[in-house]
Amino acid sequence: MHFNSIRGLNTFSEYENVIIIGREQPSSTDVEANARGIFWDDEEAIKTLTEKSGSRPFSNDSRRGYRLASGDYDSTTVQLHPDHRVQAIMEQIRETESTQAIDRLRLLRPHKDNKQRRVFILSSVPLDITVDHLLSWDALQRSLALMEEADGVLPLNKTHLAERCSSVGSEATAKVRIADLKRLKVLIQYLIRDANLYSVKYKASGSNAKKPSEAWVFDEALLQMKEVKVGKYTLVLITSDSN
Repeated sequence: MHFNSIRGLNTFSEYENVIIIGREQPSSTDVEANARGIFWDDEEAIKTLTEKSGSRPFSNDSRRGYRLASGDYDSTTVQLHPDHRVQAIMEQIRETESTQAIDRLRLLRPHKDNKQRRVFILSSVPLDITVDHLLSWDALQRSLALMEEADGVLPLNKTHLAERCSSVGSEATAKVRIADLKRLKVLIQYLIRDANLYSVKYKASGSNAKKPSEAWVFDEALLQMKEVKVGKYTLVLITSDSN
């Protein structure tokens, strides 16, 4: 379903999920033309953007924040127009069209089978919606590639992850990848619905750590082995929970 053809639709009201891809953003010249038509009798003339390479690019130096359920703060750069009237029209097209698309799921009404609904917004433009998980597309792709490289066992310990996955390179990078994985867990579980994700506690041979480490296991057969070889380490599995 495309933007600009979704008003009043109830076709998706009983769907469990909706995915919003991209955003509807017309060119600056088109929005300026609309503004001139609406505000034709304003005393103040419509400001237009400077020509550059045959086009008028929006400014990209302003930041807007996301409304996060956690109460944390995060923001991103957003393309804006210097004339507030042009900007207001653009937001009616860009931001509001995305929220219209999301509302096709009719989230204010309970699902007929009491199922949980999910909204995936594949765009960085902040919307008037509370965000449960703010995730980077690049981080997701790196994490999925890392899971494939880990071949069923993904240690969430920087030393063992660097040993398990050579692409990580260093323990410093492994620490960043682990943080990404933990943030992305809710989406990863959704993407790998054909397999279970088991959270496993383990101890590594030769380790003096007092507390066990955590690993993700995606292959039930590996759970039965109790021990997994990771480079020079042997990981001894202690407990596991399916998530």
